[in-house]
Amino acid sequence: MAVRAAALLLAPLPAACAPDAGDDGLAGTAVVVSDMGMSDSPIDEGWIIAVPADTLDDLWTAADVQPVDQTAMRYMSVPLSRDQATRAGGEIAPLDDDGEFVLPPGSAITCSAASS
Repeated sequence: MAVRAAALLLAPLPAACAPDAGDDGLAGTAVVVSDMGMSDSPIDEGWIIAVPADTLDDLWTAADVQPVDQTAMRYMSVPLSRDQATRAGGEIAPLDDDGEFVLPPGSAITCSAASS
């Protein structure tokens, strides 16, 4: 199954993650934020992918994508398979019905992903 990475974001995700998740990693909630005055709502399907920051070049190679400046990553959409993400050292955390997830501890580049 292919996973389509959307909107690569630099970790941490301060609006979504609790600062103290203990030894299990970083806990968070993925939400859709409205700019139309509607309340936030959880993203209840998909995954969060965390790739260690020091292996980001491996992700570009695995995905056969030209590397980009980190400031441009938030606007990217990259087709990515589970295998490509894990070969780059990535961890895949599923979103539960409430949009909650747990990422492993450490410095990472994160992205949201949906099935395509």
